[in-house]
Amino acid sequence: YNGCGDIEDAIITFNYFLELAKESPSEYFVDIIYSLNILGLNHKERAEFEKALDYFEQALKYCHSYLPPMSAQIAVIYSNLSLIYKDIGKYNAAEKNANEALKIKKEIFGESHLETAISLNNLAILSETKGNLIIAEELSRQAAIIGEVNRDSHKNEYLSFAINYARILFLNGKNSDSESLYYKVINSYEQNDN
Repeated sequence: YNGCGDIEDAIITFNYFLELAKESPSEYFVDIIYSLNILGLNHKERAEFEKALDYFEQALKYCHSYLPPMSAQIAVIYSNLSLIYKDIGKYNAAEKNANEALKIKKEIFGESHLETAISLNNLAILSETKGNLIIAEELSRQAAIIGEVNRDSHKNEYLSFAINYARILFLNGKNSDSESLYYKVINSYEQNDN
């Protein structure tokens, strides 16, 4: 059901399977973590942030109990926790979780991987929300550079990072840099259409 729009059915189904899996957690921990994460995402989509937070925190506990500390799944949960904390205005907790996700992704994937860029971009948006535009600019610059390196295989992500970087440059009063980057993005879109 997830991704098909019938969120209520998805929540009921995932809760059912979650309860079955919890009967043998050491055997089904991957399914438990996956289900908790999906339930958290579904509640986030419904703006039920406290429920989403509870599911993500449960998922993180299972991750720490059954997965190695530098696991991609742990990074995903930290990223989701960061998004929830940002949504409810707990920016310090959001930043802490976003930094944990970034640390794990750098360790697993390396400095120039798309997953690392996604975390950098998320931290840039969070820094902007907190009013730290200088930090936001540097983080979004790093994400845009990684995105450009990977642009042939991940053009949409590159464009997203570049737009965010251009927007933050504009907010920092760097209008000519922002404008030239926007033109570069527009040219990329036009090349896609041809």
